[in-house]
Amino acid sequence: MVQKNEAEAAIRIIEDIIKGKVFCIENDIPLSLNEIEAKRLYENTSLVQNYIYANDKDSEIIKSFLNLDHGILHGCFNITHYRPSTEVDYYLSQTLIMRLDIRERLKSNTAWSKAEDSEPTETVISEEKKECYILRKEIDTPRARMVFDKALENKYMVITKDGRFKWLFGGKRGKVRLGYMLHKIYRPKGIEDVPEQSLNDLFGVTSLSQTIYQVDGVKRKQSWREDIDKLFEGIE
Repeated sequence: MVQKNEAEAAIRIIEDIIKGKVFCIENDIPLSLNEIEAKRLYENTSLVQNYIYANDKDSEIIKSFLNLDHGILHGCFNITHYRPSTEVDYYLSQTLIMRLDIRERLKSNTAWSKAEDSEPTETVISEEKKECYILRKEIDTPRARMVFDKALENKYMVITKDGRFKWLFGGKRGKVRLGYMLHKIYRPKGIEDVPEQSLNDLFGVTSLSQTIYQVDGVKRKQSWREDIDKLFEGIE
């Protein structure tokens, strides 16, 4: 269990990391944050998050944490939706996800009310969290993002708190449908290699390549394929 003095120390580390940093200028990010700093930002935010969840009436810690200038991260969080990701982008996005989650969980608490009353104005739109995700370079393509966006809009999958995808369409038999969609994204000609590990990590499953490659051998077209095919309409 995280102790208060550890949470206080983590907040000081976060403050030192972000002090004087320029994360977003127009669309060029990040400018002055290296991977080691981004990882420390993520790790210490996680530590503070764990403390607050166990001590959600500690208004002093909550106020100190929420008063940190995390607002500068919002531009990065949105921009990563449209550009290839780096490890820095990943840690920044996960940091903001944790911060948004803390805000939402504490809204009904007295400690939250006291902290928010004195917090600097910051625009927080929870809807953004549903639209933002990080893709590793080997699976980050315009085609993939356009299809993933449509799959999210159609509720075929959702984004989890850790920024990954959870496939819903088809329930327990949905992995075959996921494999079909990924086949059309990453193996449209039937000859391309599939970045299996990155896709396994993204969807929180195992052996996706087996499911994807099996698509080539299917002789009878399942009716649900039409629903997946619609995701690709208008996409080259």
